[in-house]
Amino acid sequence: MRVLAYPVVLLAVMGLGQVKAAIFTGLGHLPGHTRSVANDVSPDGTIIVGTSGPASQQSGELSGNKAFQWTIGEGMTQVGGFASSHGNAVSSNGVFVGSYEYASTTTGQRYILHKAADLNSGAIPSGGNNSVAHDVSADGTVKIGVKRFTPSPDGPRGFRNNIELKGIDGREAEAYGISGDGQVVVGNSLRSGSEGTWTEATIWSGDWSGTSKLGQGLGRLGNEDSAALAISSDGQTIVGESGRSAVRFTGGPILELGSISVTGDSKANAVSADGSIIVGQSGNYAFIWDEENGMRDLSEVLTSDYGLNLDGWDLSRATGISDDGETIIGYGLNPFGGTEAWVANVTVVPEPSSTALIAFVALGLIARRRTRHRNGIC
Repeated sequence: MRVLAYPVVLLAVMGLGQVKAAIFTGLGHLPGHTRSVANDVSPDGTIIVGTSGPASQQSGELSGNKAFQWTIGEGMTQVGGFASSHGNAVSSNGVFVGSYEYASTTTGQRYILHKAADLNSGAIPSGGNNSVAHDVSADGTVKIGVKRFTPSPDGPRGFRNNIELKGIDGREAEAYGISGDGQVVVGNSLRSGSEGTWTEATIWSGDWSGTSKLGQGLGRLGNEDSAALAISSDGQTIVGESGRSAVRFTGGPILELGSISVTGDSKANAVSADGSIIVGQSGNYAFIWDEENGMRDLSEVLTSDYGLNLDGWDLSRATGISDDGETIIGYGLNPFGGTEAWVANVTVVPEPSSTALIAFVALGLIARRRTRHRNGIC
């Protein structure tokens, strides 16, 4: 089996008293695996969490996926001792949440189920026999997600630690994002009325002293379904999708972010701490959005604005962004056609001294050397 390594690529572009600089690298995969996806990055941009897995799995068997963390110093390492697990989110202080897989046989049918997990210390008590933790507060103390029963006598419910999150009408709900202080949770609710049944983006906030909490609706575009998938650390900007469009919720009219794909679809996956930068996917393209420039293909921004050579990479999903908006993660196809997680760091700063610029370049060279060393390449 050929072991692949991808060098860190970096460039510094001198402008009118400014430097535009960028670093891009593929994260690789865990030993024995052939693919990886990155799902979240810590608020300060130093820790990435995701899932590494084998090429395929047999029907009805546990997949062998493993939750991972990645840092520039240590590269990719497994998180937790579960036989099969997924890493979905990471706090500022390295608390990882996601799920682990287990098998269950009910009425002659075999189910592969998930248990919401603090990957550092074990399962999160959330009820249900099929649950996933989707996000965690900045200090790692508050975890949110969704719980289900399989087979299902009732629809899913969101959870915030041990508090059950109910939908707008007290029905099914799912929780996907949490503010930095853990006080605001977003997701979606199942609703029904004279026009039929739909899902609506939902927010839960306020008093957390009870055992359950009703959500409040955020609206939707026309008669389309909507979902809130992430919230800024300051709790002011919520992003997600409505119908086939990436959207932003800020308390006023829902803002449709547009599309860069011929299919016209898009989805917003993450937002910076102050809400100014949003990332996601449009068709098979990772996008970056801000008010000045609108939605742009992230690959084109990295190549045109920062001068990077992505060398055969297709960036199909942007899944996370650091609080300062400078570290973006996602996954796509590497130059050999495999699915691989990646990270890009972009920054615009006042023109530094030659010493500072040398230090920036040295950081990239160290990361490249460690990546090559881990993969047995000298």
